[in-house]
Amino acid sequence: MIIFPYIFRCLAACFILIACSSLPAQDFTYQHQSISIEKQASIRFSDIKEDWMPTVQNLEMPSPLGRSYRSDLIRRKLERKINFKIFELPGIHYPGEQVNIPVLGQNFKGNSFNGNVPNDNHLSISNQGKLISVINSTIWIYDIKTDSILSKLSFAAFADTLHLSGVKYDPKTIYDPVSDRFILAFLNGYLDSTSYIVLAFSQSNDPSGLWNFYAVPGNPLNNGTWSDYPSMGISSGSLFIGVNTFTNGSTNNSGFVESTFWQIDKNSGYAGNTLNSEYFSGMTSGSGKEFFNITPINKGTGPSSDSMLLISNRNLDTLFNDSIFLFRVTGPVNQASLDIITGKTDVPYSLPPQARQPKGHEFDTNDSRILAGFYENGQVQYVACTLNPATGFAGIYHGFIKHPFDTNPEFTAQIIGDTAADLGYPNISYTGKDSLDQEAILTFNLTSPNLNPSCGAIFFDNDKSYSDLLIIHEGSDYVNLVSGAYERWGDYSGSQRKYNEPGTVWMSGSYGRSRTQFPRYINSTWIAELTSPDSLHHHIPPTEAGVHAFPNPFRDMLTFTFTLASPDMVTFSIYDLKGSLVKQLLSTYTQQGKNQFTFSASPLATGTYILQISTQDAILATEKIIKQ
Repeated sequence: MIIFPYIFRCLAACFILIACSSLPAQDFTYQHQSISIEKQASIRFSDIKEDWMPTVQNLEMPSPLGRSYRSDLIRRKLERKINFKIFELPGIHYPGEQVNIPVLGQNFKGNSFNGNVPNDNHLSISNQGKLISVINSTIWIYDIKTDSILSKLSFAAFADTLHLSGVKYDPKTIYDPVSDRFILAFLNGYLDSTSYIVLAFSQSNDPSGLWNFYAVPGNPLNNGTWSDYPSMGISSGSLFIGVNTFTNGSTNNSGFVESTFWQIDKNSGYAGNTLNSEYFSGMTSGSGKEFFNITPINKGTGPSSDSMLLISNRNLDTLFNDSIFLFRVTGPVNQASLDIITGKTDVPYSLPPQARQPKGHEFDTNDSRILAGFYENGQVQYVACTLNPATGFAGIYHGFIKHPFDTNPEFTAQIIGDTAADLGYPNISYTGKDSLDQEAILTFNLTSPNLNPSCGAIFFDNDKSYSDLLIIHEGSDYVNLVSGAYERWGDYSGSQRKYNEPGTVWMSGSYGRSRTQFPRYINSTWIAELTSPDSLHHHIPPTEAGVHAFPNPFRDMLTFTFTLASPDMVTFSIYDLKGSLVKQLLSTYTQQGKNQFTFSASPLATGTYILQISTQDAILATEKIIKQ
């Protein structure tokens, strides 16, 4: 029984049932409830002196004959394997399409193995080079500039301070480049009475300093459920957390009820104030079917508006499916609207097969849920696990949604496969340097009967081609931690753009190694810096007709006129001629018709710049300006 009292107030006396627009025409419904959550503690890592790091690890993989979610997945994969025949599918790509590989920079061994399975790698890194690496169930803080570890701590140590009982798992972390702060989350408990999302906001850009801690209820509807598998994203004012809910006492993801998400005022978290939040639940398609896994999608270059995109799919289908569900949230907490549309991709996805490793062991690849993505320059890119039908191996599903805020977004996809290896648990980060770029680095785990579990990366360029596969760190042995031939590979991997270094991405992945003590064959963490091979190439945005900046050249004040076809959220930014962002001047809701924007350029050094005006969906105009 949990002994930590959480405090939250329902600000809405009842649920609000809303019919949402869709594409094609269907009825979607959702409910939302306003909830306030009080801060429970402010904690400095260095103030926690006692850390016992207790863990309990179940060493049994579910039997295919069982009744759990994972048992069902294993059974369905085995049945398909028996009857499966390879076939070609349009849209399959293999690494090595005459594109340079990512450039490997700093890289080193990450968090020590602490007895937990799976690894669940995740990370965040600040503009100052402070890096947070989390696995089940520890947090390490690095300073990459001094190549030093600043702090190591288990999530159980936080629990002692917060008086939370129950297992700690599924850690996630995110860096907010606008606020220059960190956010950390992990789950507590598998019962409705012990289920919480433990949420921490750093008070400064120093992760070794004070953090504000909150216990977000995992059973906010008091319906006997608990929350699992958090996913995180941020807008300019909000933190979004997606979770799956399950019936009380269910294990291995049996007893699924629904997927939900939270919208939380992040600035209150940084300040240590009561959190205003909104809990979105009861989301169903026109057929009344619940969504399974809803993933927030971050802006590639950092949050710039109050809008947030989230994505889901039919990720449990054994056979191929082409449905993608797009959730669009607009507005701050307690004022936000939600609409849900459905799209059909041109390349379908499927339940990934188990991944092969040496010595007859296999990795659990879970389902084909959307694991990560970003939105930039009018397009979403996202990744998931899938079956590569041309080989029968596990591959990466690389999806695209063009103009996601339009009435009719375009849904397309490609499958990335390897002729010898299984690829799993991908992540993706934007590496573009200006408003014309769509390039990215994809990171993932990989293995084969002849390759020990390793982690790798691929560069995706603006021509939609993929580089050769870069093995970031090759494992030295196979993994054997649970009974039987099936092993837990990890439920996700980490990747984040370094926001003040366009083209640079930091990742954390998993690899296999052996040691002398028990357990001998273990998963370990590797952390690496990757840079776009296109880092020396910069686009200079063209001047658009119908836009006028005056006076130009200028000394102090500059006025910029433009026309909007319809009201929209508009962002004004200044770039240098290399395509690097100098300053985001303003992001605001702007009226239809002719508009005028004025700003003082006195902070700018003498030189030539690009002034850009953009909406959430497109670049409206660019203008070369000269500061005298």
